[in-house]
Amino acid sequence: MGCPQNGTYYSANVYSAITSIGGTTNATTLVITGVFGWWGTATSESTRQTAVVEHFDGSASWVHPFTYTTDGEMTIPNKGEVKLSLKGGAQDKIPIGDRTTNPLNTSRIASIGAPLADMPVAGWQTQVWIDSITGTAGATISQDVDEEIKVAIKAGVDPHWTFVNSQNLSRAYPMKPDCAVDVTYDIINLLQFEQFRQNLKQYLVAQIIGEFLGISAGTIYYKGWKWTLPVRYDGEYGQEGDPNKGNVFAKPKLTTEYDAAIGGSFKLEIFTRQPPTYAL
Repeated sequence: MGCPQNGTYYSANVYSAITSIGGTTNATTLVITGVFGWWGTATSESTRQTAVVEHFDGSASWVHPFTYTTDGEMTIPNKGEVKLSLKGGAQDKIPIGDRTTNPLNTSRIASIGAPLADMPVAGWQTQVWIDSITGTAGATISQDVDEEIKVAIKAGVDPHWTFVNSQNLSRAYPMKPDCAVDVTYDIINLLQFEQFRQNLKQYLVAQIIGEFLGISAGTIYYKGWKWTLPVRYDGEYGQEGDPNKGNVFAKPKLTTEYDAAIGGSFKLEIFTRQPPTYAL
């Protein structure tokens, strides 16, 4: 490929290696760089986004303008698939196209160029770290978290219907988010009981590990999701003993608090191979 002038040029292809460069160049330097993945980060302080959502229900096609999310929950079990659920609202629900068509059986929605074949979906592997809040998040692997981790975020929206000659909401204001965490421990020591007894805050990091992406500066990256949660026990440790189980366990409830090191009360990182671009 000939280049008409100096500059930065991009390729949509992925190469495992560059063995030779065809043609000639008069450039004093020629640097080849590339990316093997995309890393998106969101915290409790991130700007809340809205969207226009369309869907086809098998009969009619609908558009939902000014859609927002108020509740989200991710469940990470060790005996099943990871589940993500979202709930929210919208300004309206409007049918698309001619409403007199009978029968309705064709979608009237124009698909967007979303990279649906490369979603940040991971496998069953999950790694957990627990560290002191004065230390580094993700430094100390924990092998005592058992069965399930559940992260539930409530981020309410305060809608307003001002006098604008419309029955639809005209303004919406984000409320403070609340993040609750449920875990299960297989108890073979009193380390977390002491954290509970002293009411200490600590980092809980859970990473869902998927396809290998690459290595940069000695750090290995995988497709998937990674939660960094500055947590404190929410008044309940929940230790139990069950004759039908081989060991004692605990099902504590935790809540997150703002932490300056991560810039929020929670941080979610999403790793994927393709850029999250949409041909709108």
